[in-house]
Amino acid sequence: LVIRVPNILMAANRLPVRSVAEFLDLARRRQGEITYGTAGIGTSPHVCMELLGQVTGIRFVHVPFRGSGPMLTELVAERVDCGMDNIPSALPFVREGRVRGLAVTSAIRSEVLPDLPVLADTVPAFEATAWFGVQTGARVPRPAIERIGAELDAITREPDFRARLAGFGGQPPGLTPEGGTTPAAFEAFIAAEIRKWSEVIRIANVRVE
Repeated sequence: LVIRVPNILMAANRLPVRSVAEFLDLARRRQGEITYGTAGIGTSPHVCMELLGQVTGIRFVHVPFRGSGPMLTELVAERVDCGMDNIPSALPFVREGRVRGLAVTSAIRSEVLPDLPVLADTVPAFEATAWFGVQTGARVPRPAIERIGAELDAITREPDFRARLAGFGGQPPGLTPEGGTTPAAFEAFIAAEIRKWSEVIRIANVRVE
């Protein structure tokens, strides 16, 4: 695992909420009415929002778009109530005040939006991030995998690399107690992600169109 990229929960500026607690309270009072935009069906922001609905018992209305750009355009125009998106694409819209950032979905705050809380502050144990890693064919010898893994781990620990990630909202892997990554830890992480999101997708009956 090389990088995790948090999502960010945003509200249209017309929505009368300033915090996650206020947003969830409004959504409970308007059960099944609050619309949310994402970059598309089955994307990380989509299943992240489905998870939020499942753990809070709130029904949201999904409005999928063909990518982040169209979704953010409609959120700025206040034609959807809220949106969920990866930080890199949403960052300028939040910074410029065109949409209202409410929280990030990672376990720790984002360095590029340090004033925003994590969603878990309001919804305990909530965590969801997009992530990127390096994989190889199953027939590659284990010693080679371990060697490549060690080299990648060293790279992810370099201050310049971490600063570059932080610049666009990315976070280091953090799979080991020291904050690094190993092949075994990545394999366990993938298995856990499959279990977690398979259940979310099953309950939500998500179907890719």
